[in-house]
Amino acid sequence: MTEAESEASTVAEAHAATVGEPSSAAAPPSGAAPPSASPPTARRRRGRTALVLTVAVAALAGAGVAAVKLRPDEPKKPDETLVHDASGRISMRIPADWASEVTGDGWSPSSIGLPADHAPGVLVAEDVKGWKDLTSKTSGVFVGLGGGSGDSGGKENGTDDAKDPNDPKDANNANGADGANGANADSGPSADELADKVGAISHRTACQDAASRTYKGEDWQGRIRTWSSCASSGISLEEISLTPRHKGKPPVYVQIRCGEDCVARTDKVLDSLKVSGSSDN
Repeated sequence: MTEAESEASTVAEAHAATVGEPSSAAAPPSGAAPPSASPPTARRRRGRTALVLTVAVAALAGAGVAAVKLRPDEPKKPDETLVHDASGRISMRIPADWASEVTGDGWSPSSIGLPADHAPGVLVAEDVKGWKDLTSKTSGVFVGLGGGSGDSGGKENGTDDAKDPNDPKDANNANGADGANGANADSGPSADELADKVGAISHRTACQDAASRTYKGEDWQGRIRTWSSCASSGISLEEISLTPRHKGKPPVYVQIRCGEDCVARTDKVLDSLKVSGSSDN
């Protein structure tokens, strides 16, 4: 072997020792988990118990419900994620950056003063455990059905389409309303009853009472009350009561926590919200 060949062989050996085999020989950085291990966050969160929320924030029913880690199938995270509750009656699209954890075994309408103890519901958030903590910067969506199959639709049910059933001035007719908005023991609370209960929820000790607005989409209409600058997080919390515009759907309670582009994001979530009647399953 010539001197040049000997030198080239030495360099090649040194390079191989430095680079190693990329698929197996390279050691993980100090402190990092082995490639086969689940991410630390997933390990910590997989065993979390979903909190039972209080009147101030939506109450999910059932102690011991675990928050499931959501993982989009695509290599590149999509802009939106499709989410379902455990019953299959609720589905919606939410911003993908909110969709870290989900717990969807239902909620307790009685937590806001409605008669039912359990109804379909789902909470999707960056941090389920931090949902009730208004100092937490977590964003996400909670949706809970008012209880029962519902028959409180809008114009197809005989209500006046120009009248907003969630407007406080119209809510005074809740107890004596005829037709679609009247209370019915089989269908759960009326839209007016749900709107009254949601409208009574206050976060004044932690947030600023910002402007309310009316929402009207293809499937839903209702009232959005915004609580802004909550505690030190700067996150806004929206309390929303929705009335279906079509027959056979129950009224819906929605909470949305958001840090930016909240009006646009809220409307997109509500536009995507689908709820089936109990007889549809």
